[in-house]
Amino acid sequence: MYEAVFTPITTGKVSFMAQAFAIVNHAVPVPGAAIDRYGGPGAALAPRSFSNQQLLLDSEPFEVEVQPLPSKGQLPGFTGAIGSLALGPVSVSTNEAQVGETLKLTVKVFGDTNTSLNRLVAPPPLRVPEWQMFPAVSDNLPPQPPGSMAPGPDKSSFVSFNYTLIPLSEKATNTPAIPFSYFDMHRNAYADITIPSVPLIVHPGASPADLQALLQPASSDTNTEKEPVLSGLATSPGLASGSLVPIQRQFWFPLMQILPAAGFVGLWTWERRRRYLEQHPEVILRRRARRAMRRQWRLARRAAAARDSGRFAAAAVNAMRAACAPHYPAEAGALVGSDVLGVLAERDRVGHVGDVIRRFFATTDACSFATNPPETSQLLGLRADLESLLEKLEEKL
Repeated sequence: MYEAVFTPITTGKVSFMAQAFAIVNHAVPVPGAAIDRYGGPGAALAPRSFSNQQLLLDSEPFEVEVQPLPSKGQLPGFTGAIGSLALGPVSVSTNEAQVGETLKLTVKVFGDTNTSLNRLVAPPPLRVPEWQMFPAVSDNLPPQPPGSMAPGPDKSSFVSFNYTLIPLSEKATNTPAIPFSYFDMHRNAYADITIPSVPLIVHPGASPADLQALLQPASSDTNTEKEPVLSGLATSPGLASGSLVPIQRQFWFPLMQILPAAGFVGLWTWERRRRYLEQHPEVILRRRARRAMRRQWRLARRAAAARDSGRFAAAAVNAMRAACAPHYPAEAGALVGSDVLGVLAERDRVGHVGDVIRRFFATTDACSFATNPPETSQLLGLRADLESLLEKLEEKL
């Protein structure tokens, strides 16, 4: 016969079923051996062989009605213990101590065969002004046989708990009594097995500073954490919602996941472009020169349309200087006509294009430095040649 112990952890009907394996031996006659077919005395002595066969045995299922513990009449110090318990002797590591000295309070709890002491939870420590108590720690040993210490014949094992206590005042003459209770299945009621106090003598010992360090954690423990509660309803309505569907289930929500990837690609592209321009600064210089040349080109066209030959000549020279500046390590305003000619091909320098450049620079220099400024109206007839020259210079940028 096999026995098993079940501990229900929920209320209501609980179904059980037992299973077991069995090995059955079968006697099989040896082929070719003579067998007495009429069951004579030789039949039992006929040669036979045995074979083993494993069988799975299932019991009939049965149900147990698990009822909850009554809430009425529950005593202080109940930690879920059910069965038949008894309190053994309570001992302290010493009967005389000083303030601030650590003491160990040992408690033995006895139980019968129907009580699971492996899952027994010790009662929580008390909060008293004269003592600092810490939660109990078990010996991490399985239930031990009681021997001669058993308080009753029905108690078959016991477990031990150790509390750590620190006296905070010499007025403490006894260890605090710790409430402890369990539910007695035989009486169907809660039973009180409060851990009694143990008398001892406490002498002054700790300095005021050390005592204050001991009292501070004890005082902080008294500030029990408030249980969170729900706030009341809002007095005014909040933001309106167009749908009860959550945002993560909206059709556009998966598309929003592309934004971080797009931002990362954008940053990577920008950083790659920045490093390229850092290694090739001439790209930025040519871009700036192209913009400056086009700006002066527009000013020259407006001046030609207004028949202002002076402004036309100055804008034309500035446009040529801006277009040639990236080819020299100098500012655009410092370039002269020979610098512009150096950018062009040999046939352009000695041809008509070179004559146009020389006329524009000579006229603007004379207007800037000569006592009698020359006539500049004849330069308006070179507008087409200037357009062709600036197109050639732009191609070299």
